[in-house]
Amino acid sequence: RVAGRVVTVAVDPDDHRHLLAGGGGVWESADGGRTWAPRTDDQPTAAVGAVAFAPSDPRVAYAGTGQGEALAALGVGLLRSEDGGATWRALVTRELLGAGFHDLLVDPGDPGRLLGATTAGLWASADGGRSWERRLAGRSWAVSAGAGGELLAGGELGLHRSEDGGATWRPVPLAAA
Repeated sequence: RVAGRVVTVAVDPDDHRHLLAGGGGVWESADGGRTWAPRTDDQPTAAVGAVAFAPSDPRVAYAGTGQGEALAALGVGLLRSEDGGATWRALVTRELLGAGFHDLLVDPGDPGRLLGATTAGLWASADGGRSWERRLAGRSWAVSAGAGGELLAGGELGLHRSEDGGATWRPVPLAAA
């Protein structure tokens, strides 16, 4: 049995044996990866580029549809689970229709605040993925939380930093090699 390629993995912060993997759909394991079950066969697309648990409430999990690679299928927005990844509901949004996800970051203190690094830029949601606002233009590949509330985003426009929860971003100068 083959699910296709795996492009993303998330570990439940409360149970390291509980895993989600994405690529050809979302797959769930409760035994540290020994066995897997498909969880999104009933969703509008099988292309998944990013998965993440909400650190403060791992019953909430997200999957960004579409994949960022040029040859991969593009997505329809976000999938949301409220039972740790067993069942999923599609949150199709106009802003992310046709975009592919590279990365997802869930705010450690608020499971409804997200940042999505996509082929259509860096996007923020304050309502659990029901609506989105673009924070950075251009393809975004990665988003990460640093110390003291610092956020970093990398993409085709370079590295950017936010120190206000992702509301504003400024370029980080990088030394030439």
